[in-house]
Amino acid sequence: MMKKLSTLLLLLFALSALPLQAGVELTRAAKNDLEELPVLYNGRVRPFVSFASDAVREITGKRRWQKEDPSLTLLRWIAEPESAYVAPMVPIMFDPLRLAAGLEGDGRDRYSMQEILSNPSIRDIALDAFDTQEENLDLTVQQDKILEVMNRLTLLQGILTHEGLRILPNPGAP
Repeated sequence: MMKKLSTLLLLLFALSALPLQAGVELTRAAKNDLEELPVLYNGRVRPFVSFASDAVREITGKRRWQKEDPSLTLLRWIAEPESAYVAPMVPIMFDPLRLAAGLEGDGRDRYSMQEILSNPSIRDIALDAFDTQEENLDLTVQQDKILEVMNRLTLLQGILTHEGLRILPNPGAP
């Protein structure tokens, strides 16, 4: 067990020092070891592969981001948080929200975490939605949509900062 964990930690360390390129392939054994690793997130332990699949879908709205295996996508985000922070991957599909945020007219429906967090209109809309939610009032559709975006960012932030996401030793590994 310790040998597999050591190997994977070494792999994560090496990947964090080198830029990953799209299409990088792990050996089948390394990928299996990675996917079997238990991950603790929000008090729940799950296999890395399950967490990766759900996280990629939640953050990007797609089963696979840029046609890449979700486990490799999540590994890339962990290894290269600065690149993930500026990558336009978070969908804002609700036209009235994009209009209110001043994002209409650019022909996009995906924005980076950096773009979203630096947009003062989005900040104001989100604060209003949080206040409405805290007061137990009914949310407007726009408020509901901005809270969806904020939930995506919260998950992405936890991954990029390594806060709240813990890779555990695999008790079933030899």
